[in-house]
Amino acid sequence: MRIPPERTGDVKALVDRKVIFRIRPEDIREALPGDPPERTVEVVVEVVEPIGAEVLLDVKVGPDPLTASVDAHTMVRPNQKVKLFLRLEKMHLFDPETERAFF
Repeated sequence: MRIPPERTGDVKALVDRKVIFRIRPEDIREALPGDPPERTVEVVVEVVEPIGAEVLLDVKVGPDPLTASVDAHTMVRPNQKVKLFLRLEKMHLFDPETERAFF
C-alpha cells in the first residue's frame, strides 16, 4: 500500500523500519468497482457481527487483524475473501521503538 502524498510528511524517517499501521473501522468499507487498487486490500473474514446500522467484520490481512465497519446489508460470511477499501488519508502510523505517532 502506498501512503497518500498528502500524508507523507515526515514519514521518510520510517523508511526501512518496522511501523505499526492503524485505521479506525469506520474508515474502511467494502471495495467498489473503480476504487483505486492501491487503496484496497483482499482479506479473509473471520467474524461477522451485525450491530444495527452497520456490520463489524473482523478480518485478517496476512497475519494481522483488522476490524472494518460495513453497510448493514452486506452479505459477507465468515471464511469469505472480500476486498476492502481503506481511507488511507485517515490512517495512523506508529514507530514501536520511539513510540512516536505519525498522523
